[in-house]
Amino acid sequence: MLILQNNPFIYIHLKNKILNQMEYYWKIFVIISFLSCNQPNIKQSLDTIDCVIDSQPDSALFLLENIKKNYVIPTEDLPRYELTHIKAKDKCYIDLGKDTSTIIKILNYYKDKTNTSDKGWAYYYAGRVFQDANKRQEACKYYIEAANYAKKTSNNHLGCMSNYYLAEFHAEQFMFEKAITTYKLSLNYCQQTKKKKFESILLSSVGYLFGQNNQLDSALYYLEKAYTVASNQKDTVQIANISNDLSVFLLEDKQYKKSKQYIKQSIDLHPDSIILSQYIILADIYLRMGKVDSAIIKLKQIEDNILTSKDIYNKAIYYETLSNLNESKKEYASSLTYYKIYTNYLDSIYKIKREISLSEIEHKYNYSKIEKQNIQLSYERKITIFLIIALAVLLILIYHNLQLKIRNKKNKLYEAEEKLNTMQLLLEKYSNYKTTSKDIDKLNEKEKEQLIKKLLLKQLDLSTKIALMHAQNPEKSQTFLSKFNELIYGEQRPFRLNWNELYPIFDILYKDFIKALRNKYPILVEKDIQLCCLLLIDLNTAEISFLMEQSINTVHKRKTEIRKKINMQAGTDIISFLREKEVIQP
Repeated sequence: MLILQNNPFIYIHLKNKILNQMEYYWKIFVIISFLSCNQPNIKQSLDTIDCVIDSQPDSALFLLENIKKNYVIPTEDLPRYELTHIKAKDKCYIDLGKDTSTIIKILNYYKDKTNTSDKGWAYYYAGRVFQDANKRQEACKYYIEAANYAKKTSNNHLGCMSNYYLAEFHAEQFMFEKAITTYKLSLNYCQQTKKKKFESILLSSVGYLFGQNNQLDSALYYLEKAYTVASNQKDTVQIANISNDLSVFLLEDKQYKKSKQYIKQSIDLHPDSIILSQYIILADIYLRMGKVDSAIIKLKQIEDNILTSKDIYNKAIYYETLSNLNESKKEYASSLTYYKIYTNYLDSIYKIKREISLSEIEHKYNYSKIEKQNIQLSYERKITIFLIIALAVLLILIYHNLQLKIRNKKNKLYEAEEKLNTMQLLLEKYSNYKTTSKDIDKLNEKEKEQLIKKLLLKQLDLSTKIALMHAQNPEKSQTFLSKFNELIYGEQRPFRLNWNELYPIFDILYKDFIKALRNKYPILVEKDIQLCCLLLIDLNTAEISFLMEQSINTVHKRKTEIRKKINMQAGTDIISFLREKEVIQP
């Protein structure tokens, strides 16, 4: 009882669970009564199983498999039975990748049906099946069909689930604004249903994406809202997950105390297991708070688990944190050793990604064979005409794609070479500057520029990245350039500047430049201010394009927009104008 008293979440959860189980056992009794007949009413049994499938999917799956094993399923009930079976397996977290042929048969059955909710759900579960089979394009197509059907029929639950997975796809492709919009659409559907449990998941997903997009205020707003909903629902698992995300983004917002509170809560809600990533986050919090000894203790607690773990992602961030920790202790040799281990795990991650890509190609080939077989069965009489037309179209497409690939390869190679040259020029031009012992006030303009450029290079760690690329392939071959693009524009986005650290430096060196710019021209957005900073230290357009992760054309357009916002004449030098307006102090 002591455990229950100290953990109200567990107490309330158990209370609700007992009440829910009473209702559940009554439904199970009804189902068993149906099945006790020599030949039960399958339709009626499926209706009853649908009532318990969300709360007790394991039992629902057992009953469904018992029906198939012991009774004859009428032909007219078979599509619905198969759809319900897939639904139960999905809710039991069973891989659906082998059910592609089954779901295609179900879709063919419901294709010509009207006014049935099963039709919309058939599209949705087709998406789930093909997603598990790593057929992401096909899955996305079916989710779109399900979402459209939900819109037409006002099926809020279907709209919620189909749009949720569409948002997941958008997020994977770094289409953050589209993903956030789709998540919000899913949330709107969710709030119109009686199934409120999913609301906290959607709120936290929106918050997490805002955080990934470096919009910390919005991220914290949605995550705190998700936390409130999950707490009201007494969902300890979701509370733990949201607490973890809150801790990460509060850490980025330098709210170390609150970050520590949330990550400790997340750990406390998993008393029976050690969540490695959470302990690493806690160690990182201690490190940033200057509590090096506490950080060491936390990392020591999971050392044995890390050594035996097969999760190379956790191993990578563990050794990265160790490297940072030793750097803070000025033990640079150890820091470098751990950093090398960290980069080795990064390389392993890249290899895994390549293997996954190869696996996806194999899956696509196998799916193509299955799909062709189904097409052949459905359109046997038209196959000859189809093949002739398809062959002609294919030849045209092959020729067109061949020309396009050749052109794209040349363009990509040229772009990669330009980016690499810019990066190396940055390193050559600005890495040799030696910081003098002069007071900041005594530095001349050139020395201030060089100092900030030196700090930029330190943040980007260009020398390490270039060395790593040369270690992979010393020549500027296409393989080398591919590795370059992977390192710079991969999912980890390691070259992003930390402007929260850079802004204060500009204010110190240029007498509150950032504050003056914000006060004088509040219409300027963050990207505008960042561009003004880079112009101030006399970087050229190619260098700015690289550092801001934008095309040269985009940089020119943004300059033009800034001139309009601050009432400048076209073609006028922005920095000179700001000096005239005394935004930049001499």
